[in-house]
Amino acid sequence: MAEVVFKVAAVADGDGVKAITRHVREIKGISSVEIDLHTKWVVITGDRLDTDAIRRAVRAAGYEAEL
Repeated sequence: MAEVVFKVAAVADGDGVKAITRHVREIKGISSVEIDLHTKWVVITGDRLDTDAIRRAVRAAGYEAEL
């Protein structure tokens, strides 16, 4: 199991968390998405994580992911 961490500075509420989680979970191999609204860190775990696909999914949710 691999883990990748992104910062999503603009996420500010539960709606943003739901949108990001929904889009990222659509990627094959994602096991979990955890978002801390206070620190703005998004921790994603799964098999064979594709950081480009994750960034596209976060962008599709209306946000930008920073490594």
